[in-house]
Amino acid sequence: RPGGEPGGAPVPVFPTSSRGLEVDEVLQFVAAHGLPRVEIVNGTNSFLYQRSSKPVFRLYTDLFDEDNAANVATYRAGLAKVAANVPGMSFTIANVDFGEQGGLDLRVLDYTPTTVKNGGAWAIYQKGRKFRPEEDPAEGFTIEGVEAFAKRYLGDNPPAPYLQSQPVPLDETKPGVVTVVGRTFRQIVFDESKLVVILLYAPWCGHCKELMPMWDQLGRTVAESPLGKERGVVVAQIDATANELPRGYAPNGYPTVYAALPGQKPTPREYEGDRSIAAYTDFIERMLGEVRPTRD
Repeated sequence: RPGGEPGGAPVPVFPTSSRGLEVDEVLQFVAAHGLPRVEIVNGTNSFLYQRSSKPVFRLYTDLFDEDNAANVATYRAGLAKVAANVPGMSFTIANVDFGEQGGLDLRVLDYTPTTVKNGGAWAIYQKGRKFRPEEDPAEGFTIEGVEAFAKRYLGDNPPAPYLQSQPVPLDETKPGVVTVVGRTFRQIVFDESKLVVILLYAPWCGHCKELMPMWDQLGRTVAESPLGKERGVVVAQIDATANELPRGYAPNGYPTVYAALPGQKPTPREYEGDRSIAAYTDFIERMLGEVRPTRD
């Protein structure tokens, strides 16, 4: 029964204080206690779920296809049943193009079109991380499948956070240039002992294709010089269309080059000069001059 009715749960009361109301605290309170069991999430209400202390389950489907309306009703009814058994989680449905950059959320989850059509494209979000089943749900949407995954997340054997990533390279194919993928980005680029200069490229980009031979040469030059041997400079590259990037590393068009400085990894410096070995080398030297000395 609803809170406040005889036999129902107590009505949550916002704890006020002499210092008055803080907007963000009120929003967090609403997110924790005032959201529906199942809600359609969009650009007008998603900020509440971002403030929720609960993990948020999100199913992606086409909300604007009239032929899919019956499926959406089935998903919503099914999620309501799951929510009744899993009170520690919020449940939402989002359109297939929901996300920061038009479909970004669903794209990085790597679901097949068939899985999306069958209602099997879902993920759990919490504290900036996302979790999806290791395999696409073979049967699409089922109450049993969703409930099992939700309870697994809240239990003792949760899935690992999901990152869109190409396979980890077994061997470096370019001497002097380290190939980074989603799964190795933090390990390589966020290494505090290294200054990493990384090229973000797209395979279809003509300017990127023109730059690649020069980037390979830059990598060899740095690796064979004191910059690489003594000062810990790493030249790297990543296909930014096939691998998930941390916040702060979104490409500003292609190609984009960033320098990740020790002590300043979350806020890289973007290169904006000429595309030449001399200009890139000068940029590296300038970035080394800005590295903050570490305390022993």
